[in-house]
Amino acid sequence: MNCDLTLLSKYRTQLMGFAMIWIMLIHSYGELETYPSSLKDFILLFISFGYGGVDMFLLLSGIGLYYSWIKKPDISFFYKQRLVRILPLYFTITFFISLYEIIYRNYELSHIVTSLFFIDFFQNKINLTFAWYIPCILIFYAVTPILLKYISPSKFKIYIPAIIIATITFSKITDVQGVYYLILSRFPIFLIGLYGGYIILNSKKISNTYTYVGLFLFTAVTIYLYLHFEVFLTKPHGFYYIFIIIAPAVSIALSYIFTYLPKYNYPILVYFGSYSLTIYLLHEKILYLLLFYLKTLSESTIIITAIIITIIIAKPIQDTINGLVKYISSLFPRAVKLQSAENRYTNK
Repeated sequence: MNCDLTLLSKYRTQLMGFAMIWIMLIHSYGELETYPSSLKDFILLFISFGYGGVDMFLLLSGIGLYYSWIKKPDISFFYKQRLVRILPLYFTITFFISLYEIIYRNYELSHIVTSLFFIDFFQNKINLTFAWYIPCILIFYAVTPILLKYISPSKFKIYIPAIIIATITFSKITDVQGVYYLILSRFPIFLIGLYGGYIILNSKKISNTYTYVGLFLFTAVTIYLYLHFEVFLTKPHGFYYIFIIIAPAVSIALSYIFTYLPKYNYPILVYFGSYSLTIYLLHEKILYLLLFYLKTLSESTIIITAIIITIIIAKPIQDTINGLVKYISSLFPRAVKLQSAENRYTNK
């Protein structure tokens, strides 16, 4: 029963789309607050685990970043490609949201600077511009070339368990909180993604032993959560580490499910996956604004409206900004250039 990880790369966009929908659901409905006792509650339980969508993002990004680095192991090129992929979208959306908060919510003018350059993030200030995933992934981007240049990916299977133990121990000893905990607890799954890229690129397969161990751990975690759900709810941050097991298991399971309809492209998932960054940056902000201004409507109506608006405007916004970036790049031939035919692994 060797596990074919190449399916993760084959269905990467669809998996990203599923992860984005999962994240939108947790942003919309929040966490389950009672023990699941019905089918509806179990659906809500699945939704409340939507944080795992972020871990799926990081897993798939790690795989893609390994491919990107092997294709062209140049640090400056690597950083430029990543920054051009994220920052124009982030800066544009964050700027206008910051401007709104200054005009209508009496924020200081300096709020634009503190939002754009992640100062609010590192100060744990929650506002409409808060998007912790962006500085988190940028930090991981920053360390990736260093890791891949000086550490053999074949050794990652040794380092990953050690890093998981070290991060959990550090979290307990220091009682690290907030965004710092979010970054620390997500680093192992990112490393697993890098190692996954190494396995796929070198045509290696996960052995039966690792496959069965993974299935056992996933089953054990599921049973534990079911038996100790109420205790689990009292530790809102402690569960992030369980997604080290859940995210790969869900990703692999979905990729195998997708193979049952090999000719079907899953267009809805492809759309959400292709525009996942823009959707992530927009959805929660739109939802909060609608909840603030449309208080006469039911919460369900507002949630559905926010999702529809996000889906409609994500494509034109992303396409427009990417088009402007390409145009500006064409004016400066020696500056940053987007690859004309960047494959699905480098677009992370």
